[in-house]
Amino acid sequence: MFAGQGDAGGKQVAFKDIDVPYETGDEYAIPNKCKYIITFTARQSFEGTRRQAGITEGFAVWYSYARYIKMMCHMQEFIRGLGYDCLNMSGLCFSNPLSAITGLGEHGRMSSPTIHPKNGTTNRANGWAFLTDMPIAPTKPIDFGAYKFCETCGICADSCPFGIIQKGPSTWENPDAAGNGLAQGQFRGWRTDNVKCPHCPT
Repeated sequence: MFAGQGDAGGKQVAFKDIDVPYETGDEYAIPNKCKYIITFTARQSFEGTRRQAGITEGFAVWYSYARYIKMMCHMQEFIRGLGYDCLNMSGLCFSNPLSAITGLGEHGRMSSPTIHPKNGTTNRANGWAFLTDMPIAPTKPIDFGAYKFCETCGICADSCPFGIIQKGPSTWENPDAAGNGLAQGQFRGWRTDNVKCPHCPT
């Protein structure tokens, strides 16, 4: 679930019986009391996303990222103001699994974007997550049919001009791992070789 624990070459993420989180040269230490996670998405412009590979070159994506940073700061300081720990886990966790298990959307063949029941893939949910000790009601994963649809559709993989969207049935392993060095395992689904992806609107 956490990028630092896998093949990304990052620091280890360790949950410990401590009161205050800390960071060392090779570890992120997180208090065991931080057992709640908050995830969210940032909506992209639909029209901007459709023209992403044109002259505007991804403004919809980057505008969403810019809003996300501001939103993260406001949320984090608000929760801290209530007297709770609030740890920004962005960049330390994989977005798609967290989005799926917290009910934001479903995993799909395009892999990186979470498929939202209303906004489809025109959203950013890239590991935007907080760990907190603030008690919050848990949400359950949702099933609105996107994952099942992706099992038999494959239009995005066939249409991808760079051939980087995994074809065929969902798998537990990344078939491109030998070529790109990214294992991306530990879940049944599809992987996109993002190393070769210029983010076209496919």
